[in-house]
Amino acid sequence: MQGPFYEAFTTNQESFITFAVGLADCPHKPRELIDDIIATYGENDPYTRSTLHGDFMTHGDGVNYILELPDVEAWLGSSIGFVDGPVVFGCDFAAGGDDNVIVKRVGNMVAEIITWKDKNTANASGRFIRELRRMGYERGDRHMAVYGDATGIGKTMCDLIRESGIPIAISTLAAAQRSTATKTKEPGSGTQPPN
Repeated sequence: MQGPFYEAFTTNQESFITFAVGLADCPHKPRELIDDIIATYGENDPYTRSTLHGDFMTHGDGVNYILELPDVEAWLGSSIGFVDGPVVFGCDFAAGGDDNVIVKRVGNMVAEIITWKDKNTANASGRFIRELRRMGYERGDRHMAVYGDATGIGKTMCDLIRESGIPIAISTLAAAQRSTATKTKEPGSGTQPPN
């Protein structure tokens, strides 16, 4: 969470006189409503704490997150430091609507991210090639790798990049997920997995 209101109750609390007011503090709300919230969510559920007592929730309403807000806040200022490793480029291709993206990772650090829009896939392919070289791609360096999303228009883009002399490994994660979902339909449903 962030913003002036949240900070007035947390990191900048010494500058304000704060009050936590919740539904339980409202005399015109029936006790049955309060009891129903506790029975539905439990006494210490973040929704109950927020609604009845005016506490900040540690995560979004109705959404269970892997990390809760106190953990994220504790880790914001921490770092594991740079760990050297291979240089990896990741390419995500857009078919004119979304952004084309190249990310460069060195070891465990994201060194550079660039994005741009281009409705012309031939122009975009050329720019991918130029940007990869500008970002430091060197042919034959065994400590470098280029990956590209080959779903949709990405297969053609990967082919064009490969023809320029940049060996690009293709990833079809989205297609694999769709294929797995199709193959796991119930037996006898009449749906055949794609060949």
